[in-house]
Amino acid sequence: MVKKIIPAISVLILLGSCSALKQIDVANNKPITPVNSTVVPGKSTATKHHEVKFLNHISASPTSAENNQISIRQPKGPQRDEIITLKPAEQLISINDNAGDENSAMDENPDAAIALRSKYASMMKTDLSRVQDLKLYEYIDDWYGTPYKLGGTTKNGVDCSAFVQSLFATVYGINLPRTSKYQHTATKRISTTQLKEGDLLFFHTRRNFRGVTHVGIYLQNNKFVQASSSGGVIISDMYDPYYVKHLIGAGRAISNN
Repeated sequence: MVKKIIPAISVLILLGSCSALKQIDVANNKPITPVNSTVVPGKSTATKHHEVKFLNHISASPTSAENNQISIRQPKGPQRDEIITLKPAEQLISINDNAGDENSAMDENPDAAIALRSKYASMMKTDLSRVQDLKLYEYIDDWYGTPYKLGGTTKNGVDCSAFVQSLFATVYGINLPRTSKYQHTATKRISTTQLKEGDLLFFHTRRNFRGVTHVGIYLQNNKFVQASSSGGVIISDMYDPYYVKHLIGAGRAISNN
């Protein structure tokens, strides 16, 4: 009789222990330690994140949140850009090679798609088959000819960095900093021989200001789209003598994923 009672008591004790442990775990709401986490006694558990470093020791000095004001000066010269004081973006931009594969409104209208491809293939002097990112060229076509306006952000008038910021948000789903200076800071430096569609071209166009004052988006065949002070949103050739003289370099948005 005793031999039968002892195993039964043992089973009840084990069941009671599991139940108690589960209740304690839920009550304490203990977090699950991630695989890549480091646990140090007395310190909170933190997940490792890859640190993103900028090249060429480029840095920017953000303003405080209380002094996050926009101040605009009217510059001089053939190619103008904004002089704006802003807090830079809190997160780095990210982009992937398949960003242009997202659905376009023209995917259901083959005739319109062919017309769009033909138009921009002709403007860029490239093959029709190379114009593949319909979402990108739809956006450019929608804004093409919009007049330049210092500090502008709408189709009533837009400046270079606002156009780039808006295009990246709409086409690639990426939040870029507001000014060309900070857009330059947030991208990886690349050679102009490595340019791909969607890379950024940076220029210095103001004698009285150092560094980047103008930005455009590289397309194909040495062509880039920009909001120019002389022509508004247009496609230009990066080897035009003016742009060759004022080109600082190129940048690419890199993915943290």
